[in-house]
Amino acid sequence: MAEVLDTNVMTLPQWAAYMGWKSPGMAYQARGEGRLVMAPDGQHVLAEESRARYLGTAAPSHTGVAKRHARQRAAQQEVGGHEPHEDSDRVTGAYQRARATREKFLALEAKRAYEVAIGKLADRSEAAHIAALAMTEIRARLETVAVTLAPMLAAASDESAITAMLRDEFEQAQRAMAMHFKTLQQEQPA
Repeated sequence: MAEVLDTNVMTLPQWAAYMGWKSPGMAYQARGEGRLVMAPDGQHVLAEESRARYLGTAAPSHTGVAKRHARQRAAQQEVGGHEPHEDSDRVTGAYQRARATREKFLALEAKRAYEVAIGKLADRSEAAHIAALAMTEIRARLETVAVTLAPMLAAASDESAITAMLRDEFEQAQRAMAMHFKTLQQEQPA
């Protein structure tokens, strides 16, 4: 890339610094809004022309805020002779993020405790225990179906009778399991 020698021609980050902004993001936003005058190469900004266009296209509703910030910056420079220290901004920002994270997790913990209290949420160990009991009950019922039905099915020759016997046995097993699960649910503390 060719070196730009004209002091009125700048890159977007250079122009942001020229305008006194801490981040070049505002320069990119202004370019997207068409508030900058770009050099013929389309990559650089014509500084003075862009400054005039940018200030000329400022929203009237933001003028008071811009003036207040300019006064604050001027007062800060008179008192300390320099801009506020960026490290203190970073420390404050990190503290605020840490505090927000802490508050978020405290809120999530309170939500979890509430859901446990109303019975909407159970501990993993309790759920695993209930699932293990359920699987044991299902296995026991399935094992007894074969032993119970074998003699009756051997004696029956009618297909519809065999189907009816199977259906009755499975419905009976389902009712027994449902009663067992209902008992387990009632035994759990709310």
